[in-house]
Amino acid sequence: LTLTVYAVANETGEEYAFNFTFTLPAAEFKITNVTCIEINGIKYLNITVENMNYSVWNLTLAKIIIVLPNQTKLEQILPANQITVNIGNTTTILCAFNWSEYKGQTITVTVVSDEGIETPPYEYSIPTP
Repeated sequence: LTLTVYAVANETGEEYAFNFTFTLPAAEFKITNVTCIEINGIKYLNITVENMNYSVWNLTLAKIIIVLPNQTKLEQILPANQITVNIGNTTTILCAFNWSEYKGQTITVTVVSDEGIETPPYEYSIPTP
């Protein structure tokens, strides 16, 4: 996107043109919610992501990145071409994660798509019972 601003100097009447170029993302998505759940003794993060309604394409989820309080990064690669978030829709994904070790601490969650789009980092405080 290029924005052109035309200006005319008051005293001299000279005309100027200023061009500003912006690169707009073709798609954008964000994490809207994270919760801790346990199913059959296995602990998960329940992560909800939304593909914004102004995105121009659907997004295929590729991986989840969790940054622990000590800055260690954990990555869970998702099955290829299995989870698609359509424009303007949300989806919820389960990520195996033993959150009980981090009760009362804050982790950061990011989701990455096959198209190279990342959610903004989402800070989540693991609840204490």
